[in-house]
Amino acid sequence: MNILLIGFEHEIDFVCQTIKNRAYIKETALWDKNGGPDCLTYEFLTQFDCIIIAVKDSETSADLFTLISLIRDDDSHIIDFYRLYQACIPFMKADRIMINHPERKYDGMILGISHAEVGLIPRCFDGSFCNLAVTSQDIYFNLKTLEYCLANYPEKISNLKYLILDLYDYTYFNYDTSLSKNALNYYSLGGYLEAHNFDRNKHFNFSFENMIDILADRFHGITDSMVSLWNELFPDIYTQYDYLEFPFITTTYLRTKIIQDKDIENYYANTSIVEKIFHNTIQENIQHFYALLDLAYRIAPQTKIYLILLPRNFQAQQKGNALYPQYTQWKEMFETVLEEANKIYPFTYLNFKDHEISKEMKYYYDVSHFNYYGAVTFSKLLNRLIK
Repeated sequence: MNILLIGFEHEIDFVCQTIKNRAYIKETALWDKNGGPDCLTYEFLTQFDCIIIAVKDSETSADLFTLISLIRDDDSHIIDFYRLYQACIPFMKADRIMINHPERKYDGMILGISHAEVGLIPRCFDGSFCNLAVTSQDIYFNLKTLEYCLANYPEKISNLKYLILDLYDYTYFNYDTSLSKNALNYYSLGGYLEAHNFDRNKHFNFSFENMIDILADRFHGITDSMVSLWNELFPDIYTQYDYLEFPFITTTYLRTKIIQDKDIENYYANTSIVEKIFHNTIQENIQHFYALLDLAYRIAPQTKIYLILLPRNFQAQQKGNALYPQYTQWKEMFETVLEEANKIYPFTYLNFKDHEISKEMKYYYDVSHFNYYGAVTFSKLLNRLIK
């Protein structure tokens, strides 16, 4: 293989460190902010089997790609390194987490919605935990995520000791992500890619297939032959640095904002899932809930399951309770479902809604979600309780 590497000086090192055989790189042409070297002639560019562009800025790399493809008859042998690096990362969060650390078997799994996604930090738990919670992930997609892990990564979850399921709020059984306005957000943030009831979603005027095409836009202009060459040249690129370059969904350490009184004053708790009762959704979700519990115990009969409600800020929660008395009825229905399920499946229900931690403003990023300090404190609290 005879390769020309073009890029900014500080951005080509990663290519050199991760390519299968560094000897493939025969020439290096340094680019800079004023343009590139004058060596990019027809005779020079056509002597290489492959040309790798190592420029992180997408506009500059696209311009370079166009410039070179005008000379090369076959652009399948032009690699836009940083674009392919991002495009070839698995789309679903479950894949990203499970592929990370191939040798690791997990002691615990966290499922749920955004409260758990940003509020539970795996490193704060004893043992090896994975957090597969995703913003807007409903009961059905929690079930599908667990099924997906069993089908694709059985050895990594076969010895689960703990399953923590964030149940969001008393209205959780009334919620179907695929029918909500949050559907596109859920899929785009790495959620489980299945339509479920999306084709009946009144918030969007396109099909699930159209939405997948939108999400797949990151592959626009990238051909199968380019991906094949990428895999040949960089077969272990993500494993070489212990997946430190993997862009995970949540960067909890960046959540350093602390809520103010005005955030509580502006809090509006009521949504359609509080105001309206979706009977079909509730019945479907109860079935999915039972299926989820059943699957967890079939995967690992020794698993201890913890169903939790993470706390909103206490003042905001009290405001919501006072403004919307529907919460009382939702709580009764919610806990009745859990009581009936608990007769069949052993699990522990932990309701933290009125816990003392909820009264500490310094722990909240917004009225419903922990910041970094709250997430660390709550994760350690939960770890002590389940141990």
